[in-house]
Amino acid sequence: MVCMKKTKIIILISVCLLFGLCFLWIRSPISLGEVMRKLDSYLETDYKYISTYKSDDKNIEGIVTVTYQFEDINGVEFYVLTFPRFGDYDSSQPGYPRCDYLTAYYEFNKESIEKALQCGLPVTWANTGIYSTFRIEVSSYDELEILAPAVEKALNTFAPLVSENYSDSVSDKFEFYIPELSIMETGKNYNIISIFNFRLIKGQTPWTQEEILDKLQRDYKSKVL
Repeated sequence: MVCMKKTKIIILISVCLLFGLCFLWIRSPISLGEVMRKLDSYLETDYKYISTYKSDDKNIEGIVTVTYQFEDINGVEFYVLTFPRFGDYDSSQPGYPRCDYLTAYYEFNKESIEKALQCGLPVTWANTGIYSTFRIEVSSYDELEILAPAVEKALNTFAPLVSENYSDSVSDKFEFYIPELSIMETGKNYNIISIFNFRLIKGQTPWTQEEILDKLQRDYKSKVL
């Protein structure tokens, strides 16, 4: 009888410890080792770890973020933001890591993109840390034919930076912020006419000039004319 009680107590303690460990695991941000294993699998470049920053502020749900800083072989600094596994800022989405390497790379080399986009139309660059975009302003439908070759050249300035190991099926487990190319209408409202994402994954089929022009014309007709 005494042995049975001791066995039950041991089982109860083991179960409590197991639940405690699981609770700590789901509330802990993704580790540096796990992040680096993902980067090793996905990135087409060498890099090195620089530092770790843990946020001092918790939100109402007790979520704390951890940010890992890295640098690639060309000196491009980038970051991976991690959350507890049970959720992001409001626990409504899984707490997967989010990496800004692509946006950091394009900002580091933005002069090459801006040069490719030169076709007599205004070009600007904006970066919020999460979203980054090259913006081109057009004032008439006729300018789209001038713009299409420049867009094709810009979108193909750099080869994709991520290997075939990354796909849509894993994008909900590790996210890369992707730089954009936005076509905007000149005027006080600056309406976005069309958006193109730069190629992310090695092997993706690039946009052709004909496809770009067709999309620009269709988008312009539906949003402006």
